[in-house]
Amino acid sequence: MAEQQFNHSDGVSLKEHFDDKFDMQCKKFNNQIASLSNAVDKSERLLQVRLEGLNEWRDQNKDIISKFVTKTEINLQVKRLEDKLVTLGEDIKKLELSKAELQGKASQTTALIAMVGGLLGIVLSVIALFGG
Repeated sequence: MAEQQFNHSDGVSLKEHFDDKFDMQCKKFNNQIASLSNAVDKSERLLQVRLEGLNEWRDQNKDIISKFVTKTEINLQVKRLEDKLVTLGEDIKKLELSKAELQGKASQTTALIAMVGGLLGIVLSVIALFGG
């Protein structure tokens, strides 16, 4: 068979058609790659901002936690306060006993003064009866 010559007035050759299609697909693909690259760049920037925020939060959290009292420190303080309460309880008992002793001594002193007064009255009465 003899090759037919393609006439441009008949239309576009098959090779030109496929070349045009291929060029359009390449441009479309390159645009999609550029769009994806932009999207990846935006995502990376947003992720970086988010990670920086998380790092700030983590640092603040570490600062807050470092100010918390540990269980060991609490236990030591509780033990110290319990010991102090025991000591205060003993001191209160001592004060109560001391108060009772003072009240007892005051009663004894009053009784002694009354007895001395009574004896003095008897002695004076006897002197008055016999002496005078």
